[in-house]
Amino acid sequence: MIVKNQHYFLQLLFWLGWKLHDGCTCAFLSQYHQFSFAGRLSSPFSACPKVRTKATAIASAGDMVYYNLDYRGANEFIEAHYPQLGNASYFDGSIKKEPIWNARHGIVPENECEDRLQPSLHQNGFTLVQHETRVDNFTNFSQIQNIYLSELTSLLHKEFDISKDTHHILFWNPVVRGEALKSQDRIFDNATESLTAAALSTTAGMVHIDTDVGAHETPNSFLQIMFKNRVLPTNRNHDFREGSYHSPSFQELEDEIQGGKRFFILNFWRNGNAQNPVIRRSPLGVFLPRYDSPEGAFPKFRSNPQMSRWYYYPNMTYDECLVFKQYDRDAHHVSDIWHSALRQPTDVDTSLDQLPPRMSFDIRALVVSKTETVPFQQDRYTEDRVMPVMDYEESGKFCNEQDKRQIQRETAGETN
Repeated sequence: MIVKNQHYFLQLLFWLGWKLHDGCTCAFLSQYHQFSFAGRLSSPFSACPKVRTKATAIASAGDMVYYNLDYRGANEFIEAHYPQLGNASYFDGSIKKEPIWNARHGIVPENECEDRLQPSLHQNGFTLVQHETRVDNFTNFSQIQNIYLSELTSLLHKEFDISKDTHHILFWNPVVRGEALKSQDRIFDNATESLTAAALSTTAGMVHIDTDVGAHETPNSFLQIMFKNRVLPTNRNHDFREGSYHSPSFQELEDEIQGGKRFFILNFWRNGNAQNPVIRRSPLGVFLPRYDSPEGAFPKFRSNPQMSRWYYYPNMTYDECLVFKQYDRDAHHVSDIWHSALRQPTDVDTSLDQLPPRMSFDIRALVVSKTETVPFQQDRYTEDRVMPVMDYEESGKFCNEQDKRQIQRETAGETN
């Protein structure tokens, strides 16, 4: 018999492999497996019937640690802004003990026959890159402006094929975070229309996402916020060599987004203390959501709690950078990476008080494609998208009150 259809031929090979190897296909078939649907593992055929869930995932030594995660703020925010989605909490529980997987060991696959692959920005919405920096003091804002922006521009080009020729890039919202820091607002200079100092903040011990882009009725709304928090080099005589940074205009960005071009928001998070070369305390945990729908994305869809997982990178060094995606207009790309500082592990008896407190630095980038238009059926920023019942001013008041409640909880020792 001559098999004319490659798809059915592969199914036949899989069936034979399953019969011979108890469900695990031959290695050469794994090349046909691919990630899609916002982090959901899929395949043109059922490659391995042994589906792995939280209950069946087995960790090797150093592969997993347990932390208490505080979901109260996230659930309160969603319930207040999106009551039309129903009464069920977006995340199960309020403060919940969760397994946090070591991302250095790779992503835990849904099927036991799959290899553990290193996280990638495209497939998983986050990744760790080796990124040496010439910045020796992240509280020195001049170094952020004149060194770090160019370094990140070069990083985007080399690691993710994002360049000034194909994308607009706007850096904004720089924050130095530390357990021992007192909060201080960033400083905006009206003359230069850019920041002159980064914000200082304590570590965020609640599960959160930084930007609910879909809640803004128009691109003009969220672009105004970004431009009031943007970072520009002090040397405005830009050249266009690789690694140089050129800030796009407001009108350029607004026109591209209104024209249906794809845009996404990245967060660059790293150790911000050159004197403490390894983060041993309060690392950042990132949540990889998996959905049951190809168009699955926040807030319309709730992630599958059995298949979604938390990850972290232990012992991050000064020359490593965690890049993760906060939003992507295209629903078929993984984004909405919820995250939280991970405080005291629940399965470690000794206190972490003897370790140096964590200080980190993060900055965001709005990336807008000049060429890629999002297909309508995958577009999350359409006029009929789910909108919050609160307007921007009401939401701001709610978030301020929520911050006060969190401070009270921490003072009373009611947090993780």
